[in-house]
Amino acid sequence: MDAVARDLLLVLSFFFVRHPLHQSRASDQELLSQAKGAVVLPPLSEPCRALLLRYNSIALLSAVAAAEAAARGRGLPAEATLPLSGLAFHTRRAAEEGSELVARLSGGGEESWSIRSPFLSGSPRVFRSYEELISSADPQLGLHENLSPVMEEESRGRRKTMSAFVLDFYQSESLAQVCRETGVSSGEAWQGLRQLQLLLSSFLKALQGCAPSDDVVLVAVSYVEQKFSSKFFSKLYK
Repeated sequence: MDAVARDLLLVLSFFFVRHPLHQSRASDQELLSQAKGAVVLPPLSEPCRALLLRYNSIALLSAVAAAEAAARGRGLPAEATLPLSGLAFHTRRAAEEGSELVARLSGGGEESWSIRSPFLSGSPRVFRSYEELISSADPQLGLHENLSPVMEEESRGRRKTMSAFVLDFYQSESLAQVCRETGVSSGEAWQGLRQLQLLLSSFLKALQGCAPSDDVVLVAVSYVEQKFSSKFFSKLYK
């Protein structure tokens, strides 16, 4: 059952208690070889990665649709201003408003909006990642990386390395050791562990309300919740 518990904690850590590990620690072979814990969060299994990719595709489409709705409601401004120099220029909207022919040829102004900043080129509706969406979107739409519904495994072409502090605490029950090896501050680690404990408790209650008592998922979650909560409260909640 401990192997199942570890796998479940790995998945929950990846999705709900994500803490980036500094690249200097992730590549320090001497530290990794001497550490008592894993330090680096292991990769997800292939089935989990397939589900993640499917979720990300759906989430990205939803984010683009929401940005489209906001851009369509706002419309394309008649004038755009460079943020630093203050220089302004007329946009396509100004040309359309001044020409009945242009308005007719453009379908009555159906395209008088755009997600992308007027200073950037590219398809207004095609984005390969949420990172591309927020980096090229008009700032007035208010998109921000902290609001991302997409869980990117890479950033700027480099795979993100996550801390394994949850798994390491579950194994060692020593917050001091975990923080020393992973570089995560004690406050951040405590908050992350508390967040996971509350998540497990809510997850268990939800399963108890809809699954039979012998359901394998319910049994596994019940075991992990009991073990993890016991470790957390006995060591960190005094």
